[in-house]
Amino acid sequence: AYTDGVQRSVGVSFTSSVAGTIRGIRFFKATGEIGTGHVGKIYDGSRVVATTPTFTDANCANGSWVSMALSRPLAITAGKTYTAGVDNVLYY
Repeated sequence: AYTDGVQRSVGVSFTSSVAGTIRGIRFFKATGEIGTGHVGKIYDGSRVVATTPTFTDANCANGSWVSMALSRPLAITAGKTYTAGVDNVLYY
């Protein structure tokens, strides 16, 4: 993992081949990641369409995958591109 000491948003874009439902976001919190207050988001273009509650120290162990349910499930459309991301990440 690399850090330059600046908190960033990191994510991945995807296009689903079928309609479905997204229920949560998962990200890898690197060993040494001291940032807290991570918020997962799903974007439809540049518009935020879903968020997670804030990942806290209690549910965000370093060196592991961390999952959090969306505030409400998000129905997605086949063939549409979405971006899933997490804010306030120091290591990437």
